[in-house]
Amino acid sequence: MAAVQLNVFYEGWEDDKSCPLDTGCTTNERNIAHIAWHCVRAQAWWLRILEHWLGNEVTQADLKHYKDYFSARTAPRIGERLKKRILLRLGNWKKEIDDQLRRIWWAWCSIGTALLWQIRNQVVHEGVKWTAKSQLEFMWRRGLQQLYAVARSERLRANLRIQGLYLQICLESLEEVTVEAPPGKSLPIAAKWRQQKLLELPRRLTLFQVANNAQG
Repeated sequence: MAAVQLNVFYEGWEDDKSCPLDTGCTTNERNIAHIAWHCVRAQAWWLRILEHWLGNEVTQADLKHYKDYFSARTAPRIGERLKKRILLRLGNWKKEIDDQLRRIWWAWCSIGTALLWQIRNQVVHEGVKWTAKSQLEFMWRRGLQQLYAVARSERLRANLRIQGLYLQICLESLEEVTVEAPPGKSLPIAAKWRQQKLLELPRRLTLFQVANNAQG
């Protein structure tokens, strides 16, 4: 409620009632709710996340049903395409994957909200120009960069190495999900070198876990 009621004013706002980011916005709102959700730029961001998560195109009407998942930072069930990508790498499902998917969803929601606010301030206070496409791609790349950095950091620490590997697997799978293809279409067969790499990872994880158990 507070976010909806809190108006966000800036010099010159009285003379220009349009959204400072996109002329496609039809609302005259001046509050945080507009920046983080109602703006067409924000909607494009949440659509991008959800489409990769579910593996199929999402309409504006569909997006409304997931608003609570975004605001609560609680991950909904993943789609079959993402699940298949993960299984292609691991061979079988593990509880740790669910943990990392929850981390990713929470991070995406947090990073997205922060970037939307940052970009809005750049436009309003610094005169920076963002096209809808450039903003969306920047946010997508920046979010992935931050999460991959976390995965790399964890992989360098013995007590977090497995967690970091699972996080990286989930990120790579999420990034590869195609949303243009209709639901139910089978995944393309991975190249031979890729298949060998994917099959090798579960064995390495198992050996690492066995070694850790032996040391304990």
